[in-house]
Amino acid sequence: MPEQYTWVDWQVGKRGRWQRLRLAELPYPPALDDKVTMQRFASPIPQEGEPHKASFVLDFDAHAAWLTVDLCRMEALRFLSAWDQCWGVPAHVLSIAFSGRADFHITVPALLLGDIASPYLTAAYRRWATDMKDALALITLDAPSRQEPEWWYPQIEHAIGYLPVEVHDRAAFGLSLRRVGIYTRRRMIRRENSQHPHSGLFKIALLPAELAGPMGAIRQLAAQPRVLMPRLAPPTHPGLATHLQHLLMQVTMQEEQRDRGDGGAGHDRALVPDVPLPVDTGAPLCVQRILARPASDGSSNMPLITLLAYWRATGVNQVDAIQRATAWLLHGVSDPAKQEERRDSAHSVGHAVYTHDYRFAHRFIAPLHLVTDAECALCPPTCSMLER
Repeated sequence: MPEQYTWVDWQVGKRGRWQRLRLAELPYPPALDDKVTMQRFASPIPQEGEPHKASFVLDFDAHAAWLTVDLCRMEALRFLSAWDQCWGVPAHVLSIAFSGRADFHITVPALLLGDIASPYLTAAYRRWATDMKDALALITLDAPSRQEPEWWYPQIEHAIGYLPVEVHDRAAFGLSLRRVGIYTRRRMIRRENSQHPHSGLFKIALLPAELAGPMGAIRQLAAQPRVLMPRLAPPTHPGLATHLQHLLMQVTMQEEQRDRGDGGAGHDRALVPDVPLPVDTGAPLCVQRILARPASDGSSNMPLITLLAYWRATGVNQVDAIQRATAWLLHGVSDPAKQEERRDSAHSVGHAVYTHDYRFAHRFIAPLHLVTDAECALCPPTCSMLER
């Protein structure tokens, strides 16, 4: 039977329109800053919650000023060694790439993992990446962590020799540890041999021995496009496929429970009539949808960060932004203890967003599933500051 999952979303440039194309229809050679989704879809029309196939991508990224690309390289090597020891899969079976600027991508082929299609596949990969990040203390792996800041402080100090001032704010650092990283349902990733718009270097494939070499040599290789010899697709690894199936079963149950529970969030609470929901009719659709309903009883940090980052990006001062956030958090809350807790949350998260210049970015909005990618791409000019 012909492969059905042949469609990807494609984008050129930071603010280029997303288009859905077949893999075989992608232009070659890739353009400057040419990206496609990690996921492959069965339909030419984007749909909410659609099943997808994907390889398992791990992004070792110097995402903070105190991290170096060489630390990313060393942690990628450490991961490859641990992966081989755990699963008996050597590095040459996986794909390794230098992004052209500040990160390395290691890709576990979908076929090796059983070539599974599911609406929750990316969420299962996120959980797997979290497990490995915490088990191996991989500081640069772009995945959420379950560990608290106090656990990470000695790991960071051991890795770089000091504790950077940027992580001294426990609340802000704690929020950064929970970010979903690259594991969103439609995640763009630069195509191999596409030139990075800032460094001028190309994203290139590497051999394991080249990853073990110095960064200077890797950058020299990335000065021009590069194509390695093609390899045969690996057979399915039974242990890896079984492990992914177990993760997927757990995640699917949790996601379905969450989806069923979302519809009733906030409706059984006594409303507080003198604390109206704030309104921002000129805001992007995702912001309007957050403001249109009370904050949920569970963790509201990501929607709260999104609101505060948007207000910061549009020039709202910190005091006014915290007041707006407080109004949103308090709507429908009658318990004095809960009100105090939410006031504190508005102040602490607001301080972190404004002090550390949090960006109003697609990578933070996408996991909230507030808008489809098509709606996001069609957003009016008020969204021109949004970063992908």
